[in-house]
Amino acid sequence: MKYGYYFKKIRKRRGLTIREIASNDVPISSISRFENETSDMYFGNVMTLLSNLGSSIDELLNEIDMDESSIHIESLRALFSTNEIKQLIRIYKDELAAYSENKNPVTLAIATVARIRIQKINHENISQYDLNFLNNILFKTNYWGEIEFYIFGSVADLLESSVLMRYTQSAVDYLKGNYSAFYSRNDLALSTLLNSISIFIFQKDMKSSRYLLDEIEPLIEKSDIFSDRLVFEFLKEIWEVKFLETKKDLKASDLSSYLIAEQLNARDLIEYFEEGFNSLLKN
Repeated sequence: MKYGYYFKKIRKRRGLTIREIASNDVPISSISRFENETSDMYFGNVMTLLSNLGSSIDELLNEIDMDESSIHIESLRALFSTNEIKQLIRIYKDELAAYSENKNPVTLAIATVARIRIQKINHENISQYDLNFLNNILFKTNYWGEIEFYIFGSVADLLESSVLMRYTQSAVDYLKGNYSAFYSRNDLALSTLLNSISIFIFQKDMKSSRYLLDEIEPLIEKSDIFSDRLVFEFLKEIWEVKFLETKKDLKASDLSSYLIAEQLNARDLIEYFEEGFNSLLKN
């Protein structure tokens, strides 16, 4: 992802020179390399530079979304909206053809995601080479946007627990570090975490499930940055983990019954959660 390129566009739009935004912590040479895409930059330094510009991470991400990545995101959304083999094959061939012209690694990543989805639907062995390629793209990216979350979502259930946790931590760090003004991006990050929790539960890795729940719960309390639907999905995951931890034969559907009975919505339940859970256990 060409973060430096888009940062440079914002800087020029502000009419500022590299010298004017540089500091002892982020010297001119580092900024120049970052803008020319010859070197990455730590997320904290990027945030500092954006502040010096009078900008924000949201403006940077929006700059990207409005440009070339919007095309990639549409392709990824199309991938995840279908299980039709013919359509997936078409997307795969289109992305490969595009890659032969633009040599953009993201284009190749989308083709790889399409191939993995085809293999999964056909119950074929997943290519380790493909997984390693996507791993490299994600682990070399310091801060995730929609493209990275979509790529992660395509391979999450194929990863070993330790690798899955590394990916998931990137999503946690994203939500801790910068709430986006764009609800879709916050929801996408939270969806990634919920998917990971479900996978850990399926693997009976309750330690990892509990860790993620504890990490996310303080963020959910600021639930105005998420849609009601995603808040409710998160609460269902809490419900399931608590049930498993207490060895009670209770299901996430009991949460829905409790919501309806108490005429609560997902956000209300945050306040009433412990009381409701204890009430169900007594019954």
